[in-house]
Amino acid sequence: MAKPGHSAPQGWVGGCGKSMAPGFPGIIEAPTKAERVRAGLLTPGEARIVEHLTTPIGEHFEAFAVGLEASGATANHIRETRRILGRVLSGCDFHTLAEIRSEMLATGEQN
Repeated sequence: MAKPGHSAPQGWVGGCGKSMAPGFPGIIEAPTKAERVRAGLLTPGEARIVEHLTTPIGEHFEAFAVGLEASGATANHIRETRRILGRVLSGCDFHTLAEIRSEMLATGEQN
């Protein structure tokens, strides 16, 4: 950190040598998910969970339907499952798993 009355060099934070995000003064460049895993801040399992939490729910529903087909489910069961999941998705105000809260499901509230 710069001493009182002295300013830190442009592009450096607290004298620790971390470069600022280019074009955004005052913003530290965030480490990538891979960098966080290598540093031990995030396990590979946690990294996969983060990915699932931010994947659109529609993609999860589609993967589930593909899994049903692969397991030999009947065409009627797959069609009905897609219909129900489509209704759930269209009737809810969340788009990723990270946005779902148990209270919303229990009470039907959104936000």
